[in-house]
Amino acid sequence: MSVVTLNPYVEAVDRLMREHGSQPEQLIPILQGMQEEFRYLPEQALRLLSERTGISPVEIEEVSGFYSYFRNRPVGEHLVRVCHGTACHVRGANLVEDSLRRHLSMGPDDDTDASRKYTLERVVCVGCCSLAPVVVVDAGTFGGLTAETAPRALQIPVLQSFTPAARTRRPSTGLIKLRIATDSCCAACGSLDVRRELEAAADRYRLKGSVETVSCTGVCHQMPACEVVDPALGSVRYTNLVPGEADAIVRRHLHSGPSGWIRSGIASLFDWIADPEAQEPLESRRDPRDPVLCEFIRPQRRIAMEGNGLTAPMDLDAYRANGGFEALNAIRKANDPDAIIDAVLKSGLRGRGGAGFPTGPRCERNPKNADLQRG
Repeated sequence: MSVVTLNPYVEAVDRLMREHGSQPEQLIPILQGMQEEFRYLPEQALRLLSERTGISPVEIEEVSGFYSYFRNRPVGEHLVRVCHGTACHVRGANLVEDSLRRHLSMGPDDDTDASRKYTLERVVCVGCCSLAPVVVVDAGTFGGLTAETAPRALQIPVLQSFTPAARTRRPSTGLIKLRIATDSCCAACGSLDVRRELEAAADRYRLKGSVETVSCTGVCHQMPACEVVDPALGSVRYTNLVPGEADAIVRRHLHSGPSGWIRSGIASLFDWIADPEAQEPLESRRDPRDPVLCEFIRPQRRIAMEGNGLTAPMDLDAYRANGGFEALNAIRKANDPDAIIDAVLKSGLRGRGGAGFPTGPRCERNPKNADLQRG
């Protein structure tokens, strides 16, 4: 009696096809889902995908081989990403990587150590330039490393995800708002721990307000920071926070009636009894103003980043409420490609279009490059 061995990837491939479709234009999201599940692209799964969708193996290979994101070999238990962006490169990313390779006994062409515990990967940028040089181990971000300290990042267990919250946790009441950014730099500095304690303290003292996740405020060197929009005191910022200070911030801004004040007073009394000289008061670090930084920022007018520090970056409803997609809708209604091209040329914007073609003023208007301008 023969035993039929089923392809172990059938279930995953079929599910991904149901979620994304089976046409060639859905190939990238299917491959992304496959790598998320298996941590690389198994050859047997790719063959099965070709059979199921009719997409040729050559096409699949062209896509998976073109993007450096996709991996065709199994990875170790832990994925170690060494940032080699401009800031990290200048601050010694090569020395950090060399140190990690020596520590793991890996050669210059190896990507996984002999025990298959760690896979080392170069990445272009992880968005934590103020912490350069940076290494990301699984979900944990470690900044300010040197050749001597880099191996320690492999010893620290990462117990939390550094994915920012997609939406405001508590509905805004129009009263107190506690805003905290949890983007990559902030998360690496500990903003997620501070946010969790702010939420817990807001619940504990029944704060009449909301704890809101917002996008980057642009002052990474002062993270973690919390801006409190208080009807009584105006906008107040607390910088370079540690988790234990979240409780004191909430107590200072209570406007929740006698019960809140009583809870706050009891907590303050116990704090004083436990350690009357615990640390410098928050007041001494409230809303510090760097004259040089203020002089640089004051005349600026935010356009592309006008909502940073005010709304949650992944909250689509908040984006629409602040005028999101209005320009796109206007362009779609106008349906005038030539007018769009003229507007871009007159604006003086520099950059690369989606097809990698120039979009600045040097892209002259003539029949030969009209198609390139639309790229």
